[in-house]
Formats: sequence, structure tokens, C-alpha cells
Amino acid sequence: MTKEQEAIDYVQKQIDYFKKQIKFIEAVNRTYYEAEYKLYKNRVKQFETVLNMLKEKDNIINEQLKENVELRKELNEENKRCMILTNNDKFKEQVIDLMALAIINYDDQLVINRYKNINEVKQCFERKVRE
Repeated sequence: MTKEQEAIDYVQKQIDYFKKQIKFIEAVNRTYYEAEYKLYKNRVKQFETVLNMLKEKDNIINEQLKENVELRKELNEENKRCMILTNNDKFKEQVIDLMALAIINYDDQLVINRYKNINEVKQCFERKVRE
């Protein structure tokens, strides 16, 4: 049993106890026990507020756990796709091409000074991939 469920059960027992006390007072002589009657009514109201808060928190946690399970499934599927792609030589070539273009577009002067053309940039990345 989770701590949240234990707290919910405890608060529910308190509510039940005070409701029994209220019924007893109503059955006997309410005017004689008016102070206790008001106190018990107030306690029931307070405990019901806490109980609702605990239940809401428990519901939020359960929803987040369900979302987490779904996100994990999606992540596992995405990881499988990535593993397939990374083992694909054509995909590697496409990544190298895109990286080379990104570097050239990022800073033409840097590339012009270091490499003569895009093929040299691609060769550099291909060497890194092989390593």
C-alpha cells in the first residue's frame, strides 16, 4: 500500500468516526452537546477537504505514471528507429553531407581557410565515422 493510500484510509477512518459521533449527538440531546456537535461537524468538513486533496494528488500521480509509460513506449520505438538508421550506410552518408553543408553555411571563411571544398569536409567526417 502506498503512503498516499495509507493517508487516504486514515483520513477516511477519521471522517467515519466523527460522523458516528455526530449521529450519536443528534440521537441523544444535541443542545447539551452543541459545542462537541459543532466541533465534530467542523472536523468532518476539514478531513473531507484533506481527503479530496489526497485523492486528487493520487489521481494526478496515476495519470503521470500512465503518461510516463506511454512516453517510454514512444522513446523505445524511436530508439529502435535510430539504431536501424545508424547502422544504415546511406543514412551515415546523408548525415555527413548535412554536417558538411552546415559547417560551410555556418562560417564560409573558416571552411575556405581550412578546407578547399565540401568533399574535403565530407572526407574529414567520414574519417571520424570510421574511427
